Amino acid sequence: MMSVYFSESEAADLLSEFKPRKEEYGTLGLYDNLLKLIPEDQCKGETFLGFDIIGVESGGDFHSFWCHDMAKDLSERFHLTLNRPGLFDDIPDWKAVTDYMNAEETGCEPVPWFVCKVKRVSQES
Repeated sequence: MMSVYFSESEAADLLSEFKPRKEEYGTLGLYDNLLKLIPEDQCKGETFLGFDIIGVESGGDFHSFWCHDMAKDLSERFHLTLNRPGLFDDIPDWKAVTDYMNAEETGCEPVPWFVCKVKRVSQES
């Protein structure tokens, strides 16, 4: 099982982007969970895996930067280091990365892209 966390600014952007426009449509599970404002430090039994860059679809599905084979490009362009799980150890300039992923010229899925921290949740939690 995995957990994902967003910075406050990324969470605010995601909540704004996916705010339900009409009551009859309902909300995304990711949206509902972000509204709970669960602090990362309250979740025990998690192991940091790295940072992913995900593009979120209107239905809640999402793409990773891996879906577009962007690892080498992102590593070189933004001086990022891939770790053993295939995620980035750190992304110091999140906005530059998400601006790049959201640019039409980049050729990624035309959905909003966000940076999130990924953790493995132990079964004992």
